[in-house]
Amino acid sequence: VDVDGVAVGEGTIRRIGVSFCPHVALVAVQVDPAHQGRGHGRALVEALVAFGDAHGFERQELRVIADNHRAVRLYRSGGFSEVLRR
Repeated sequence: VDVDGVAVGEGTIRRIGVSFCPHVALVAVQVDPAHQGRGHGRALVEALVAFGDAHGFERQELRVIADNHRAVRLYRSGGFSEVLRR
């Protein structure tokens, strides 16, 4: 995500990398705290999920620290659900 030519956020999606899970991708999103709450994270999540769907990833996973409540709300609103807590 660029704002006035300055990178304020990024997202990645990649195959997990194990041969028995070629249909699973790991999603990651980071937004500069000064630019959070402006829809950048939501736009990244939506774009990454659409990319994953278009490229045959049947399952998209992400990891988030449990006390990062803002990120947890964002991911849940994007259709993710908690599967495992460590």
